[in-house]
Amino acid sequence: MRRSGSFRDGLSTFLMSLVTGNGRGCGRPCGRLNRAALAERLAFAEAVGLRPAATLEVFKESMAYSRAMDVKGRKMIEKDFTVQARLSQHLKDVLLMLDAASDAGLSLPLSETHRRLMKRAEAEGWGDLDNSAIIDVYRSARP
Repeated sequence: MRRSGSFRDGLSTFLMSLVTGNGRGCGRPCGRLNRAALAERLAFAEAVGLRPAATLEVFKESMAYSRAMDVKGRKMIEKDFTVQARLSQHLKDVLLMLDAASDAGLSLPLSETHRRLMKRAEAEGWGDLDNSAIIDVYRSARP
């Protein structure tokens, strides 16, 4: 059966949002995985005694660069969780993506880990903060 052009256009838009992280709903978590990875790297740098701001600048010049470094890096370092995008909204988007993947018979282990991190942040009461507050999940895990 041939699909209509509008279905193909919609599917193309959805797939592009997954690649770019610029779409709505399920597309957002793609870019937000970068934020979780950045939080992990910055928390690690702090834990081993590196200067976070200098570390962020090194990351920006590396193959690990993502736009998340420009948008959320300083916020994470300075613990400025003034809302640009609520962590709880971010979690909702990841849950939507995980549900869609499950319906399609696909496992998304990175997104599942991401979900667990955000659930922990919500349990700490950080759901209404900016999603850059995910770094505090790593910071709070230190002995």
